[in-house]
Amino acid sequence: MAASTPTAQALNSQLNHDEAVRAAIDRRDVAALRRLASRDNGFSASGLRSQAWLLLLGGTLPTSTNQSATAGPRRRKPDTDKASSDDGATPSEQPVTPHRDEGQVAMDVNRSFIYYPQNATPARKQELQKDLNTVIVSTLRRHPALSYFQGFHDIVSVILLSLEDVEDTIECVEHLSLYHIRDSMGFGMDPVIGYLRVLKRILDQASPALSQVVNLASALPYFSLSWVLCLMSHDITSLDVSARLFDFLFAHNPILVAYFGVAILLTKQGDLDEIDPDLADDPAVLHTTLARMPVLLLEPEEPLPMSPPPKDGNNDEGLYSDPDIDVPALMPTPPLTPPLPSAKRKGILLQDILDSTLDLYARYPFDGPNVRAKEILGPCSAVYTWRVSGPPIPAEQAEEILRRNADIVYPPPAEEQDKPAPTRPLRQDLAWQRQTLMLAAVGLAGLLLATYGAEPLLINLQQGMFGRWMSWATKTLIGLRER
Repeated sequence: MAASTPTAQALNSQLNHDEAVRAAIDRRDVAALRRLASRDNGFSASGLRSQAWLLLLGGTLPTSTNQSATAGPRRRKPDTDKASSDDGATPSEQPVTPHRDEGQVAMDVNRSFIYYPQNATPARKQELQKDLNTVIVSTLRRHPALSYFQGFHDIVSVILLSLEDVEDTIECVEHLSLYHIRDSMGFGMDPVIGYLRVLKRILDQASPALSQVVNLASALPYFSLSWVLCLMSHDITSLDVSARLFDFLFAHNPILVAYFGVAILLTKQGDLDEIDPDLADDPAVLHTTLARMPVLLLEPEEPLPMSPPPKDGNNDEGLYSDPDIDVPALMPTPPLTPPLPSAKRKGILLQDILDSTLDLYARYPFDGPNVRAKEILGPCSAVYTWRVSGPPIPAEQAEEILRRNADIVYPPPAEEQDKPAPTRPLRQDLAWQRQTLMLAAVGLAGLLLATYGAEPLLINLQQGMFGRWMSWATKTLIGLRER
């Protein structure tokens, strides 16, 4: 008998993997699903994601055999005219009280589905936007303690397009919001900044040299804010890649998004080497280079995608140029020298990044002596209420955590705030430094204002938190230590 080809072996391996996923779903074996989420193509086989995601996020599946993993996803939708219409009508099972963030939701939904689905007709896009609004508004009205953040619609768009069913999507998004990304849906930006602090500690251990380069860009890796906040869905332009990444992230502790961010940064050395030496310590150039998401591939033979057209005519791929975040850039950004043609950007296998993420997690556990996440995140953080097995905490308890807004994140200790920053060469005059400081302050404040709204920002300002964050960030950006 002739030996099987590598392609045939890969196909057989994938078939065996898909059968293992189906069996795990039928057994409600969450532990097995967590292992399978990190291998091969995750839950990409038709009909598996809705059940797998719901189980991983703490939901339950119907016991009827009609809803088994082999039956495929449900293809029924609620009446979207009732669920979300222009006059604000809602389904009968929803609370009728509008959520405080619905105005912002409507604006973001109208700007959704930029990159995918490709070749969608205007009518199809309008239908998807209507369904997206239904999912987000339903979730917020059922759980009014949740606060919407700009970028949440990016996450929900991936889930909606992957599951192709509004009711399944609502159920997954509810569990995701309450148990996995709850720290991003509270009243203030401090928990998300806490994740960046954890990310920085992991990077300090994984690559001290690269960590020093990041210090030149900013005191914390603010360029990765959208990565953490949106589970990379804001920066990845492939639906299949985002969905595959969600397989992985939904299967693990919420802190894994920080480890994934470090794994991405560890691929950046080639990009950093291509920066003009005269600009190698320029914070704006470093910010742009570090913030750019590499092209992630599911298969090695997959053709590299062209970079999508910019959303607003700006070639900057960072969060600051996004129409959802209407703030000025930190400063004019010189291009890399020479510029990298979009079609020639080197792709990286997503599976390699996932493997690197798990390796970092094993070597530098978040509660180990090096990262010490408990110094940053409190017992009410989703990182510590997330459960490997068994049912999640009750929804009422999750909402109460949001209402109390306590013991989620701790402020940075004085020694971290006052840590000396790398010294910038003196060729930059004082006027440049003052301009950079002003633009950095305006840019960061505008970003946080646009992301979280005025009220949480004012509360943090009154508590003195914003001033500490700004002091910590800007003194590294301009390379000066406060006196």
